[in-house]
Amino acid sequence: MKYLRIILTVCFLFAFFPSAYPAVEDPAAERADDMDPINDDIINEDNPQELPDAPILPMPTETTSLPQKPNPRIMIITVEYVDGIEQPASITQSRTEEKFLANDFPLIDKSQMEMIKEKDAVLSFSDPDKAAALGRNYGADIVVVVEAKSNLVDTSQPYGVTVFAYECNATAKAIKVDTAEVMTSRSAEALERGGGRIPTANKSFESAIVALADMIISDINQQAGSALYKEATVQIVCSNADYAKMKGLVKAMDEERCIKAVYERSLEKNVAIIDVNLLGNADFLADLLIEMQNGPLVRITGKTQNRIDLEFVE
Repeated sequence: MKYLRIILTVCFLFAFFPSAYPAVEDPAAERADDMDPINDDIINEDNPQELPDAPILPMPTETTSLPQKPNPRIMIITVEYVDGIEQPASITQSRTEEKFLANDFPLIDKSQMEMIKEKDAVLSFSDPDKAAALGRNYGADIVVVVEAKSNLVDTSQPYGVTVFAYECNATAKAIKVDTAEVMTSRSAEALERGGGRIPTANKSFESAIVALADMIISDINQQAGSALYKEATVQIVCSNADYAKMKGLVKAMDEERCIKAVYERSLEKNVAIIDVNLLGNADFLADLLIEMQNGPLVRITGKTQNRIDLEFVE
């Protein structure tokens, strides 16, 4: 009985203290440790294993943006009326010009604008062909015509002071010079109140024109990024030609802003062949050749999408 108690006591102790048993090594765990190079580096410090160098990634470089095509050259023609009377000093003209200049659009010189008669300005608004012809004469790519009218709509006398209310209605069109196509047409209105007729009318012009110019500029920017101003190459076949006439025509075309390059291909048997690279198309170039004032007189005798036939006029 005494020995039985001793045996039970020993079994009880082994049951509650498992560390008393010898540790049994797990062969699978040993193999896993052997396959871990990082553990080997940590454990075996006397003979560390060199890890392969990490690949060196190239530093990001700035992307080189393509040069942007310059904004088209703008010609602005405005007509302004207060109570039905045309105004000689146009707030509409100056505010529209300021807006386009602030958006990096080149404008034709003011000295050239002064050469446009009032009659031409009025006709340009109603006749896109007339506006396009004026634009070609002054080297513009787009003609913006604006008609603004401000009329008295109300008067009041709060506290004995006369207050005038003027409402401005303004409409603008952007016309492509090469095709006389109306690119966009917008309108804007503004109502202003003030203590004088002309100052109040001018305030209404400013409010309407600022909004109107923003809309026209936005439309031009959207379309200018499309295919409106793609470069094209047109071949000119000139009959009744000689060396002087060919050189005179080449020199005149070189002076046109829309023409990028002129190449003299050949001159043989009084026929000259010239290649022209331009912003536009054959229709635009044909009109330009007829209207050029600084070159020899020519007559268009034929035209296709990429060729113009003409003859020099004596």
